[in-house]
Amino acid sequence: MILNLKKITPHIPLLIITTLMVYSIYTVGTSNIAFSYEHYIGLSLIIIGWAAWRYSAFINKVATLLALVLATFSIAAFTPVITSYRLGFSIGRSGLDVVLQFYCLFLLVLFVILNWNFFYKRG
Repeated sequence: MILNLKKITPHIPLLIITTLMVYSIYTVGTSNIAFSYEHYIGLSLIIIGWAAWRYSAFINKVATLLALVLATFSIAAFTPVITSYRLGFSIGRSGLDVVLQFYCLFLLVLFVILNWNFFYKRG
């Protein structure tokens, strides 16, 4: 059986976040850590991505992209412990903070690089 790397390569970020989520499920099942709403959002988008794997490449990639964008801004999560960093500034008592998960930002950049044709064809 010969693997077609051209078909598998664009899905590497989905495979990575799926592996992280499987590890999270294992950790939640064997420790006192509990899922939060961020985990359920991430898990839902992963399930949508996998369900669309064979039927619609567009839905698969949009679900993966949405999962990575939401995770980058700490709205979704794939790891048992959510590690995020606040970046921002303040003037007086008001300011602007952005919460980021850097590993998800890295995976988002990887997704864009591996799926450049997906963006180029649509734009």
